[in-house]
Amino acid sequence: MDLSAQHLAGSVAARSAAGGAEGLARSLEHAPAARAAAKFEQLFAALLVKEMRKALPEGFFGEGAGGDIYGGWFDEHLGGAIARSGALHLQPLVESGIAGATAARAYEEARALGGATAAPAASACTDGDATAGSAR
Repeated sequence: MDLSAQHLAGSVAARSAAGGAEGLARSLEHAPAARAAAKFEQLFAALLVKEMRKALPEGFFGEGAGGDIYGGWFDEHLGGAIARSGALHLQPLVESGIAGATAARAYEEARALGGATAAPAASACTDGDATAGSAR
């Protein structure tokens, strides 16, 4: 397991308990867009698995602390497998959003300094959503 996967696997539960999205946002603040998007998709998939597992009448792994630990590992590993397969198709959308926000922020900073004269190029995934039309 690579270092980033270990970090994500070891901290999903901690992030949920101690700030959730805010903790994730702080940890990804300086990460490249592709890495941040991949981590977001992995975390999202793990949370989906966790919520689906809650719908079962009995836990997969029994009750108590041991069942919670094994359940958490199951959620993280199955969520990671789902994210790596690309089945959710979230990474390109999130990456595009990050790139657009980064370009807009850079434009606003340059504009504030008096150096920007043209607006940044529009992202491929805006309100018109060019990718949705091609999937139909």
